[in-house]
Amino acid sequence: MVPPRRSVKDLVGQLTNELNIAKNIKNDETRNNVIQALNNILMYIDGFVNQIPQDGLILYAHKDKLELGSTKEPVNINLYRCDDHFYNYMGEVL
Repeated sequence: MVPPRRSVKDLVGQLTNELNIAKNIKNDETRNNVIQALNNILMYIDGFVNQIPQDGLILYAHKDKLELGSTKEPVNINLYRCDDHFYNYMGEVL
């Protein structure tokens, strides 16, 4: 979840840092899945020149796909989770 006030440069920096950390995951399958999911996000946000969309951005990344989430209200928090399941905007497990 990315609020509209977050700069794309900062977001790319955070995800690049996570990518570097993910390279230390011992399990090959888990490491490859996390790296691919992060690369999917980085490729997607590469299309945003300098600004996140005005309502913010919610992304669910998996090694094979990237899905956009939505809410009735603009995103007002910055949240990154790397887990074996997805969370919705309210922090509930999907």
